[in-house]
Amino acid sequence: MIIVLLSFLFSYSQANEINLFPKAYFDTEKGVMIYGKVIQIKNDKVTGIFNRNQVKTVTELKNFYLLPGFIDCHSHVLLAQLKGETEFEDTLSREARLPPADRIKRAKGFLKDYLKAGFTSLCDLGNSGRFLDVQLRKQTESDKSFPYLYVSGPGIATNKGQFPENAKMGEVNNEYSIVDAKTDVDKLLQGYLNQNVDILKIYLDNNPGAGSMDETLLKKILSNSKIKKFKKITYHASNLKSFELAEKAGIQSLEHANQIALTKKVSSLRYITPTDQDSETLKEFSYYRKPFYRAQSQRLKELYQRKFVLVFGPDFYFHNPLVFNRALYVKRTLKTYLEANIPKVEILRALTLNPAKSLREENKVGVIKKGAYANLIGFKKNPMETFDVIFEEPMVINRGSFLK
Repeated sequence: MIIVLLSFLFSYSQANEINLFPKAYFDTEKGVMIYGKVIQIKNDKVTGIFNRNQVKTVTELKNFYLLPGFIDCHSHVLLAQLKGETEFEDTLSREARLPPADRIKRAKGFLKDYLKAGFTSLCDLGNSGRFLDVQLRKQTESDKSFPYLYVSGPGIATNKGQFPENAKMGEVNNEYSIVDAKTDVDKLLQGYLNQNVDILKIYLDNNPGAGSMDETLLKKILSNSKIKKFKKITYHASNLKSFELAEKAGIQSLEHANQIALTKKVSSLRYITPTDQDSETLKEFSYYRKPFYRAQSQRLKELYQRKFVLVFGPDFYFHNPLVFNRALYVKRTLKTYLEANIPKVEILRALTLNPAKSLREENKVGVIKKGAYANLIGFKKNPMETFDVIFEEPMVINRGSFLK
């Protein structure tokens, strides 16, 4: 018996058990499309993958290639740099003065757009007020019209973070946890754990603000036993000095490293999150500089050639409130991967498996296998062959529920 899935069924609905029979699904671990299999879902999890003859009743998805839901591993949904704001510090100051409820309301709109575009998980990496990302997750995690949020709370930084030197400490402390040699690191980290923070983000430099973290202070933070309780520790590093410090400290995960000329020797660094925007977006927001753009593209290519694990997360926070869908702009940044000649299979992994691995969540998200969350997206063409289909709006199943 075959049940044909009609368009009117694509609403938020939850069946006890459903057997999906797609044209194929993408195995992110093997890097191949798998044909002729049935994906069984119960509640919000994948409960098994079977041959067609092992299952009596299926939901026919013969026109769809299924992939795990995408993951944006470097987002700022509680931050918006408006068109016309050319200095990031001005954006920070304005955002820090906004009522928290307004930032959360705006972020919910961003999140809904993300899910429609196929992103079922996001990592929010700071610039989000004093744990407003934690509040946002509490308000959205039980609602399947939103993607799931991995949260970091305020970034840990020195001096005044990314604020200018003349910024008021009240604003600074609203967006960052400022540390120095006298900081009680144990108390600081326990505060983050009490908020159920997933990711700890540490600023090795404060670019575009002044100041940077020294090796002694970094080692003090990393030597605390509580550091192991976070899913991921990642680092803002936008210059060579920061990268060299990361090497000394044995750091595994780094943001922005495609913006600097890396040293040839790499001891521990594994996960790199390139934070490129595409040329169209940069031109629209008056940030395009051809030499810099070309250099970033070349470095992205080098990162892949040197076997770093690429993690998708474009650090996108531009905003035009009149006509804007942030998620579509975020997805458009994938063009930078294509320009750097990254193979399609590796781009798809950068969107799925690699972020999951960097979070130590590879059995839960970024994969289609038994025990993983039923976060699935479907396209009517095989993205391994026709990659541009990625830029279309997919069919979305979020934690076992179809999204219209």
